[in-house]
Amino acid sequence: MNAQSTPLTNPQVEIYERLIEIAKGGDRKAVIAALRVEIGKLTGDMFALCPAEPLVDVSAKFEEFWKAYPKRKGANPRHPAEKRFAAAVGRGSDPDQIIAGARNYATLDRQNINTPLIAQAQTWLHQRRWQDYTTRVPTGLDPKEAKRLAAIAENAVFFR
Repeated sequence: MNAQSTPLTNPQVEIYERLIEIAKGGDRKAVIAALRVEIGKLTGDMFALCPAEPLVDVSAKFEEFWKAYPKRKGANPRHPAEKRFAAAVGRGSDPDQIIAGARNYATLDRQNINTPLIAQAQTWLHQRRWQDYTTRVPTGLDPKEAKRLAAIAENAVFFR
């Protein structure tokens, strides 16, 4: 079967070229948002004109994460962690939940800060450990008491 391609119209060529420009920047969400807008212009679909979700400044959110993440003794390379953070956000994870998880991790495991027992940030992100620290932890508590309360809260959510 011989498939013939139909020539692109001028608006299609413009859309294609614009998407290539955006894609060169490497921001998948920006490409998707731009594609939705361009489809909306062509079809007159007002819902497509509105991006499904606002674009996130991943680098600013990573800075916030990096400040919140507990310090460790030993290597904790920043660049691989930044790549893992961007990948998690690109897969749809909420950067604010990741940051909250890092803060809770720092609170619950504060007795391990500046020891090798704190996971490297890239490992913590790759293993999606922020999901283990989603419960809000009261500050100023004894670490054992904070862990106990977090476990009780997790079980309460689980059994609802």
